[in-house]
Parts: sequence; structure tokens; C-alpha cells
Amino acid sequence: MNRKLALPLLLWAFLMGACTGTQEALPPKALAVATENGVTFVQTVVEDGAFQSYAPLDHTLDLPGSVEILDIDAYGARDRTLVVLYEVSETQGAVRRLAFFPIGRVAVSQPAVTYTAASTLNLEDLASNTARTANCARRVSVDPSGRYVGLRTSDELEGCEEKEPLHLWLDRESDGPTFNLLWDSSGNPIVASAPAWLDLGDNEPSVTWAERTDVYAEGVGEDGPGEQDVALDAGSWSGSAVDYHAAGRVGVATDGTRLVRVDWATGASAAPIDRTDLGIDAIARVRVEPNLPGSVVVVQSPFRGYLTDLEDASRGLPALASSAAFTIDTLDYLHALNGTRLEAWDLINPLNPQQVTNRTLTVTGTPVGVAWFFTETEIAP
Repeated sequence: MNRKLALPLLLWAFLMGACTGTQEALPPKALAVATENGVTFVQTVVEDGAFQSYAPLDHTLDLPGSVEILDIDAYGARDRTLVVLYEVSETQGAVRRLAFFPIGRVAVSQPAVTYTAASTLNLEDLASNTARTANCARRVSVDPSGRYVGLRTSDELEGCEEKEPLHLWLDRESDGPTFNLLWDSSGNPIVASAPAWLDLGDNEPSVTWAERTDVYAEGVGEDGPGEQDVALDAGSWSGSAVDYHAAGRVGVATDGTRLVRVDWATGASAAPIDRTDLGIDAIARVRVEPNLPGSVVVVQSPFRGYLTDLEDASRGLPALASSAAFTIDTLDYLHALNGTRLEAWDLINPLNPQQVTNRTLTVTGTPVGVAWFFTETEIAP
């Protein structure tokens, strides 16, 4: 339950607790914290009704030895699945795989758990031809149902040099399975930021992306993304879009100097906001989080990260490192991995965040991603 909506209930519970000698505690969460060298699990520790600290869990993923984690994502409203994109070296060279781990609700009461992948896709087997291959995937995003997977390839991976970055989408329920490229209206493959999934109604997601000066959407039906059914002018850019992200019915694009918010429910885009209005030197990445108000987004520059309200050009959270991996859970806590330090920020007031706790983890390597999960003791909404 969102704490903003739950405050009257929490006040009632607190008063009742004062009468009975008990106090309503915040539900615990578990986190999967990924660096390039592996995935670590932790749980939040709640004492006296308040989030106090993190506690490591001796939970692991059943992965091959000597893998490099490239990216992670998670889906599911209650029992969630962790999706891991990783690289492993074989005799023929580097191979990228996509593994789906049905974590469900993390059993924090069990001292040691090893999660086994329900399915693993060898992306080398999904290649369409030698020039455009899924084996060059570097980023992954999954729609809320888990059926559709978006990939973005990279020319910085081994064996992928001189291959332009491309969008791919994958239907896990199709025979094969098969993947397809995203194409523009001229019949050329899209070269842009990673695909993002959002809900445009009718219980079917759409895949959206930013390209050059425009933001596009394609409805996803039984046959996956079809003809482009929405195309919005994203405003005046200094150049091509460098990043785009979406959640719910909101998308935000950036060209590195400006931010544009697109409301897919109304089919309209707001006036661009310049980085100088936010006091930001440059914009490298943007994230739309479904557990934040629609106008508040996370902006990462090459130097640090910010929470930004695009309606009044205000900002907060100047302490988030530019290289941090993070997630925002259903109680509006931001969990960020800055190097080896895991930090928790209370975002009930998103532009005046308060750091709750931090803990140094025994992890090595560059932060890749953080994903939240319910625990076995929590009542999910």
C-alpha cells in the first residue's frame, strides 16, 4: 500500500497500538542487488515500526561460474520474477544469455536458498543474421506480464564491434522463440535508447521509444508490436534523443540538454525543460518510476543523480552517484547501490528525500541494477 494513501490508516493503527502495547510495523522488503560480478540478496530490517537497516541474506542464483552480469529487471505484481542478462565465455567466444528466476516472495526465514532459473534463452541462437544479433544485447526491459522482452544491443561488447546498436523485442510465448527488430516508418531499424513498456489500455502493453526528435509507440498484440499507431513531436532538441524511459502512461525523453515529458493517456507532450533550469550540467539517463508521482523522474548526469519535478522544475537528491543502480519500492523508499554502499532514502516527500540508512556490502564490480521483492511475511497489495 502506498504510504501517502495509508497515512490515515497508519495513524489509526498507531493509536490502537498505543492502547494495546503493539505498533503497526512497516512490511519488510527484500532486494536483489546486482553488480557485474554477481547478485546479492538483502532484506530490510524493521524495528519499532520503522525501517532501520539492511541485513544480508545467504540467498544465491544458480548461474554458471565466471559470468558477467550485464543487466537485470523484474516483473510481477506480487510473486515477482527476476530477469538476468549475463555473459559467459565459451570456446566460440562470448555468449549472452537471458535467465528467468521465479523468486516469488523471498523466504527470509530460510537461512540459505538457491534460486534456479525456470528458463534460459541463449541469445546466440536467436540471431537473425551476422550483422544484427541478439547476442549483442546489453540492456533488458520486461513488460509487466513477463511475456514481452525488450533488448538493446551494444557495439561495446566482445564480438559486437562495428555493429550499430539496435532495438529488439521478443515474444516469449511464440514458437521458437523469435525476436524482431523495431523499425521506423521508413523501413530502417531503430537506433535509439532501450525500449520501454507501458500500459495504453485494453490490458495490452505498448512498446515505446525515442528516436531523433520524435517519440513513438507501437501497440503490442498477439503478434507483438505492429504498425506505429502513435507518433509525437517531442519538441526542439539540440540533437538526437540519447535516452528515454516510460512507466504507467508517462514517458520522458532527453537529448542530453533537455527533458520532455509525454503523457500517453492524452497523447500530448509538455514543453521541454532545459538542464540549466534544473542546475544540471548534463543529462545522461532518465528513469520514470511507477511508484513516484507522474511528474517526478530520476535524472542522472555524468556526475550525480537527481529527483526532478518536471511540472515546476524543482529537484532533490543531489547525493545519488551517477553510477548508482537503484529501485523504488511500493512504500516509496529508494534503494541505491553506490559502489559497495547500499543506501535507503525515504521519498514520501520526493523532493525532500531523507536518508534512512546505509550499509556496506561485500560486493565488487560496477553496480548494474537493484530489484525489490515482497517477502513471505508481507501482505502484498
